[in-house]
Amino acid sequence: MITKSTKQTGFTLFELLVAMAVFGVVTYMAYTGLAQILDAREQTTISQQRLADIQLTFLNLERDLQHVVKRPIRNSFGDYVGEVVGDELADYRLAITRGGRHVPKDFPKSNLMRVGYVLEDETLYRISWPVLDQAQDTEPRKTEILAEVENVEVRFLSSKGEWETSWDSAETPIDQVQNPQPMGIPKAVAVKITIKDFGEVNRMFLMSEV
Repeated sequence: MITKSTKQTGFTLFELLVAMAVFGVVTYMAYTGLAQILDAREQTTISQQRLADIQLTFLNLERDLQHVVKRPIRNSFGDYVGEVVGDELADYRLAITRGGRHVPKDFPKSNLMRVGYVLEDETLYRISWPVLDQAQDTEPRKTEILAEVENVEVRFLSSKGEWETSWDSAETPIDQVQNPQPMGIPKAVAVKITIKDFGEVNRMFLMSEV
């Protein structure tokens, strides 16, 4: 009786090592590619959010400046302050009296409000006061609108066509000796915000006649 021997076949140790090495390389390449895609997606999301914050900042500025009304105020020290004031070297780069605030019907409250923009610790805040004429204990509401801001410059276009770095619509220019008149509402307001990851962003807002 003749017995046939069955020869067992399989992978050699060398073939297994090669297969594992190839699998490791493919896995590493796939993981690296996926990580790069996720990083790019995260950076895109961050950039989109950052751009949205910048656009919202200028939208707030535009809405506030478009609703300026002729209503000077008294600050917490009792000083008379114009409806538009600003100084690029002061704490408040811009402060205005504006209308357009929504007030429920039959609610005894003015639709006017005082708002301002202040730069603190590289963060731009929008400030709003609950009343126009402020007392010493009047607490403003402070809202962060843009982070990583290096500088904010505000300029005001006078009726003479000259750009000024400081403004108070209630004050009279020093050079007006005869027939002194308040500075009034500027013709335009230019705002330049220097942002760490975006550089300089410039906008100019034309003021309506009020």
